[in-house]
Amino acid sequence: VSPGYQIQRAIAGDYRTTVAGSIDAELTVTGRTGMARYSAAPGSSRMTVIIGSGINATTSTESNVRITGPTSLEAVADGGSFCGVPTNYKVYLVAQFDARPTETGMWEGDRLRRAATTGSGPNSGAFFTFDVTDNTPVQYKFAISYVSIANAQRNLAAENPGLDFEKMREESVAAWKS
Repeated sequence: VSPGYQIQRAIAGDYRTTVAGSIDAELTVTGRTGMARYSAAPGSSRMTVIIGSGINATTSTESNVRITGPTSLEAVADGGSFCGVPTNYKVYLVAQFDARPTETGMWEGDRLRRAATTGSGPNSGAFFTFDVTDNTPVQYKFAISYVSIANAQRNLAAENPGLDFEKMREESVAAWKS
């Protein structure tokens, strides 16, 4: 089932869309990090953000995700394949939310595992559910590395030390224009 979306803005460094007619999603980037800000429709009580570790445009054979704290996770996945040829690299990811979720968990295939902190395999990932009754947007930042989790953490600390979405978006758009 497709979630449906309507693109509001799409330029280098600044992507905005409305998902399922009620969630505003804004994305921006640095060279090795990204940041997302999600706003639920007024009157919403909760919103769930999913981060797939075993989801790829092609089949991933190895993926692992671990919730490392109340607002953070790390994951690793192989690159899947390209035109039927297996790729020989891994992508390491770290992510950090700006708010504490009311619920977390994992999924593996079609099995939902509430409160689980680790997951693995193709079509797997983590979910974070937030209370949004006060209409505060949920933000998270993330970084990747092709070397290690430690390098992804260093990339996040170096390129995206705070959670200032507007500043990061302005810097990203300016970098692309230069």
